[in-house]
Amino acid sequence: MAPRHPRPSTELYNIPEQPDPKLYTQASASEGSDRLIFLAGQWGMRNGEFGSTIKQQVEYSFANLRDALKASSASPQDVVKLTFYVVDWPWTEATESLVEPWMKLFAECTDNYRPPTTVIPVPKLAQAEAKFEVEAIAAIGGRSKLFNSELRQTVQPSNLIYVDAVVVGAGFSGTQAAHDLSRAGLNVALLEATHRVGGRSKTMRLASGPGVVELGATWINQYTQPKIYATVKRLGLHPVHQYLEGDGVLQTLDRKVYRFGSQDQAGNSPGLSSEDGKSMQALIEAIEYEIENNALLDINKTRSFPGKDDVSALEWVKNKKLGDFSLQVIRSITTAMVGREPHEIGIHYLLDYIKSGGGFTSLASDDDKGAQQMFIREGTSAIAHGLAAEMRPGSVIVNCPVDEINQHGKEVIVTTATGFKFSAKKVIVAVPTNTYGKIHFTPPLPSSKRSLASETLPGVYAKVLLTYTSPWWRAIGLMGKFRSQIGPICFSWEVSNFEDKAFTLALFIAGDRAAQWYKLSPLKRQQAVIEHLAELIGPEHRHLALDVLEYNAGEWVEEEWMGGAPTSAMPPGYLSRYGEDLRAPFKNVHFAGGETAREWKGYLEGALRAGSRAADEVIELLGKPQNKL
Repeated sequence: MAPRHPRPSTELYNIPEQPDPKLYTQASASEGSDRLIFLAGQWGMRNGEFGSTIKQQVEYSFANLRDALKASSASPQDVVKLTFYVVDWPWTEATESLVEPWMKLFAECTDNYRPPTTVIPVPKLAQAEAKFEVEAIAAIGGRSKLFNSELRQTVQPSNLIYVDAVVVGAGFSGTQAAHDLSRAGLNVALLEATHRVGGRSKTMRLASGPGVVELGATWINQYTQPKIYATVKRLGLHPVHQYLEGDGVLQTLDRKVYRFGSQDQAGNSPGLSSEDGKSMQALIEAIEYEIENNALLDINKTRSFPGKDDVSALEWVKNKKLGDFSLQVIRSITTAMVGREPHEIGIHYLLDYIKSGGGFTSLASDDDKGAQQMFIREGTSAIAHGLAAEMRPGSVIVNCPVDEINQHGKEVIVTTATGFKFSAKKVIVAVPTNTYGKIHFTPPLPSSKRSLASETLPGVYAKVLLTYTSPWWRAIGLMGKFRSQIGPICFSWEVSNFEDKAFTLALFIAGDRAAQWYKLSPLKRQQAVIEHLAELIGPEHRHLALDVLEYNAGEWVEEEWMGGAPTSAMPPGYLSRYGEDLRAPFKNVHFAGGETAREWKGYLEGALRAGSRAADEVIELLGKPQNKL
């Protein structure tokens, strides 16, 4: 057969718990979007035993090849070359035994594709029992073509893939939306620009031992966040309660360090004067009063808030005349919650954000009523993985950024950078608002959507995970909560998993302090965080903080398809003007993403709710066909 150019993968985003390293090896990976996979040594062996007949060995070999392709996020469509090694092959009697499983493997490919093949007779293979072996070369991630001076011929993919709906972005919101659409029986394509699902969650296995660390979104609550908690339990994941015993540590602007107990209240914190304590308490009470009593602050009707009252959060606090220390407190609040300084965001957005999460106490605490009540032993990415794995195989495509969404026609045409072109009845865009500009919309987005995309501010955030051989902070009476008004560390929690013997502190850097930290080289970033933690511990125990087993960091500002975390904030005047436009459909394009949530903005709960809300819009318009799952 004549060779052909490699095509992008159409295989389901595969999430094996531990792919068998014997199944495949990667020969090379280019700097661009294409990736060559060399799949070698697929013998006729299953479960440690060779097939008893030649026919059975051939069948086992092709089954192993299919598994290896899936493990490397490829499909039979991506195979560009096959080589068969056969021992004493009885050509006349057993040819069908070779051809039948080969044809079966490629039956799912479009346009009757069959890759070029070579058969090499050999006297023996590496093991005496082996009679057949197949190796393959696959190319995934891009469409290679000879250059053509006519641009339209070069960039236009040749084949349309017809689906009911396309979901752009496989974060929590997009994955939930695609999952709901699939459950309703719709044919869905979930397209993700990066190599993984999970968006602003990013779980990594520790290199130093068992266990994982979560570089992104982490916490849930079993009582106040019912959707995410129910999903966690249904998927069989294991929540771990936040550790709350011992003292916290506070560093003030004069660089002095104080220990405080969990029983200490805002107005009675070591390191704060009586006047500063009253100023802090007054600010918290002012925020809570607005949330509980301002009838114009309605998270379901954002236009009801008067635009003239939507000054910056900093100006709002100054107008309240709550004392000088309240200006420091509002900075701690805005940087911790949305990763932005108080002069950058509107008070309407901040109050709406806090109210959407059940109030200030809910967002700031980690007991049974707090937003930081528990984290997931397997990492929060396991939630997105579980949702994706429940969808129809072939639905999720990674390494597949969307270039264009074209609505000039009866259906929407979605074109990707990797050569796919989908025709869909509906599209759900579930990417951060600040990344809308990476997609070319035809016709252009309405002016309100363009304003949101250009003016919303992604959080300037980083999360550093320091893993140790033991939870030494517990031994010296600390709970792992560190707060600093100087930085780079702004605040922290312990996220240890004793079952896996993974003892970790999660340290957060936010706002202008994060912006300064990002200017450092990678090694200086590490040094700055570890040295600051040692300073917070004090000279007596400094050596404990310096003895780091493993360092990992979620540097979200540098994520191309995110731009920041944990969400995007709005400047003064924008929420009342454009808040309802966040989730308004544009023709056949609907919008999800955590920023579009009414409740629990910036949290996993809000992302799932926003995804289901967008899916419900599409299902209502398209109707429910017979369930295909």
